[in-house]
Parts: sequence; structure tokens; C-alpha cells
Amino acid sequence: MVNPDSVQIATAGEALIDLIGRSDGLYDPCLGGAVYNLTRALARQGVGTLYLNPLSSDRFGRALAQMLGDDGVHLAQPAPVPQVSSLAVVGLTPQGHPDYAFYREGVADRQVTAQGMTQACAAHPGLQVVCTGALALDPRDAEVYLPWLVAQHASGRCVVVDANLRPSVMGDLAAYRQHVLRMLTLADVIKVSDEDLLHLHLPGDDALARARCLRKFSGARLLALTLGAEGAWLLTAEGGEWHAQEHRPLKVVDTVGAGDSFLAGLLAALLQRQALGPAGQGLLDGLDAQACAPLLAHAVASASLCVQQRGCVPPSWAQGWGGGACRGKCIDTRRPCGVTGSATVWPWCRHVISCTMARPSPQPPARSLPRQNRWNMWAMSAPATPGPLSSTLSSAVVASGACTLTVTTLAGPA
Repeated sequence: MVNPDSVQIATAGEALIDLIGRSDGLYDPCLGGAVYNLTRALARQGVGTLYLNPLSSDRFGRALAQMLGDDGVHLAQPAPVPQVSSLAVVGLTPQGHPDYAFYREGVADRQVTAQGMTQACAAHPGLQVVCTGALALDPRDAEVYLPWLVAQHASGRCVVVDANLRPSVMGDLAAYRQHVLRMLTLADVIKVSDEDLLHLHLPGDDALARARCLRKFSGARLLALTLGAEGAWLLTAEGGEWHAQEHRPLKVVDTVGAGDSFLAGLLAALLQRQALGPAGQGLLDGLDAQACAPLLAHAVASASLCVQQRGCVPPSWAQGWGGGACRGKCIDTRRPCGVTGSATVWPWCRHVISCTMARPSPQPPARSLPRQNRWNMWAMSAPATPGPLSSTLSSAVVASGACTLTVTTLAGPA
């Protein structure tokens, strides 16, 4: 029996089998689908997660359900349906990016209604966030997902939409773009990639400019822009912008599930921050540099761990921390912290972060900065809480007002 109060996030969208092409012409079957991967990734990060779509009674459906159960995901519809599981044939480009062909007519995960999903969400009073995106943004399913999102938005829940566009499998691209943009206007949090922005035909000279346009158009309070090896940006409604990326190249196997792991890391970090904050603090309240830099660090690191394995293998909290030692410097002693992964430390532990001014500003930033070359990013009074901090990310860029700061974040072993 599921405790209704234990569910924090509900997800809705595709669950399918990725047939990943190999060099010898054969295919490896992997459990997948963007929303399915996000669902697993959230649960593995310790978030109480409810998956709203049904799964098939066929062999693939049983495997999909087993994996969700193993990861601790709750099923809104635990009874299987007779329709077959969705399939996706995945080829990889020379850069390791996935290229998809989908088989989704009459499949199990599309046997869902807006009313059914709304009722399932209403049964969980602790539910704060609903997530959808990717193939759920197909205009042919608008009568299902659009009224459901409208109802969730009206109920005051945080709506998260991952654009994750699939234009190669959409017949009417103009209608597809129009529908995606309509869905994004209901979102409080948007995740979008640089490729998604190109497909949406948004104005702007580069991905960041197009992301700014989308954030303003949609009215979202938080937008995450992913750039592959170039890292990611967070943009807030208040005008804050933060960037983070790996400080050295990774050994990338493929990028399947990277964006899903990124979004899961971001949402898990937001929920953890809220739990540590003052009573009554909203999930998206107070998103300043002190909050956003560690949120983004954890999200990028979650994606980094995923891309170093074949298929989507979302990192758990334990894998994210991995027993590494914190390389931050103690506020009190100015000496390396050296706290190991077994300690109860999270991004809001007390550390000083190095910073340098990346470009001069004709006007002082909106937030005053200390003159010395030390910026106390995590000098928060929140108590330490069990849970690991990802060990891979070590650098980020933080924009504040007209200034840009290069900062060093917490990191684990090399």
C-alpha cells in the first residue's frame, strides 16, 4: 500500500524499449523512453515518484514494470494492459547522439486519460510536482496531456515540461511546434536543449538568446538549457543566469538519458533545498546565486555520470557522491574540508568557493560582492542532511547583475 504523503513527483509520458544499434548491425534492447528514464532517475535520487501511465502485459512491459519497482517507483496503474509496449530504434551519430525511430500506434503507455491522471494525482496530498514532455507533447495526444496539465497548474502544483523534441517522427511540424509552445506556457519549470530551441524556430543569435526568449514567452519561473559537452544554464524569471560545465572532457559512451538524469538531479536538488529551508518556503522561492549554483552543479554532475555508461543508467545518490572527498575549503579554518562520502553533507554545507571577475562591469552588480577573492557561496545556516553530493563537477560560471564570476564547486576524486 502506497503512503499517499510519500509521493512528491508524478510523471506522465512514454515508457518503451530502446533498440540501440551496434557496430555489427545488431541491436541491444534497453528499457527507456524519456519520461520513463526521468521517472527512474528521480526515484534513484531518493524522490517519492509516481508513474501515471499503464504498462503492457507483454514481456517488455513486465521488464519495464520490474525496473520501476526495483528503483522504488510507485505505479498509478499497477495492473498491466493488453496493448503492446512501445519500441524505439536508436542509432548513434559519430558524436554519440541518439537518433530515433518510434513504433507507437496502439501501445500500452498511450492507454491513459486526462481524467484518470488527474484522479491519480488527487489521491496523493503530498504531491508537489508533475512532469511530462518528449513524446507526450505529440499533438495527437493533446486531448490527454493538455487538460491534465491545465488541471495541475490550476491546483497549484509545480508543472515541469521537458521539451525534448522529436521532429523526425512528427508529420505536421508546424502544428507540432505550436502545440509544444502551448504546453510550455503551462510550465513553471522548463528543460530544453540547444537543439530543441532550433526546432522551435525561436529568435536569437545563439542558444542562450533563444532560451531567454522562450523563458519570457512561456512565463516559466525557471528554465534549464542543456548544451551537451558545453554544460548547462539556469535562467530565472528574475533575470538570474548561471552556467556550469565539466572542467575536463568525459569519456562519453553515449548520451541516452543524459537530459533525463540532468532534470532528475535538478528537481531532486530543488526538493532537498526546500526541505532544508524555512517553513513555508515554496519550491521555486529565493532562486538566487546562492541557491542556483549548487542546484545546477548537481544536475550537470548527474548527467555526467549517466553519459559514461551505455544506455540510460541514472545515477543514485550513493553513486553521485561515490565516497569522494569534498575539496571545498572550510569557512572557519580556510583549509581543505576533506569530508568523505560517508559523512552527512550536501551542497549547502559550509564552504568558501574561489572566484575571479571574468569581465569588468560598468556598474556594480545587483548583489554586493566581497573585495577579497573569496565568495562564500554556501554559507547557509541550514543543517547538514544525509545524502551525497555528486563528485564530478568542479567548475561553474555565475552571472550576477552585469558581472560574471568563475567559481569552483565541490568535487570528488579525480
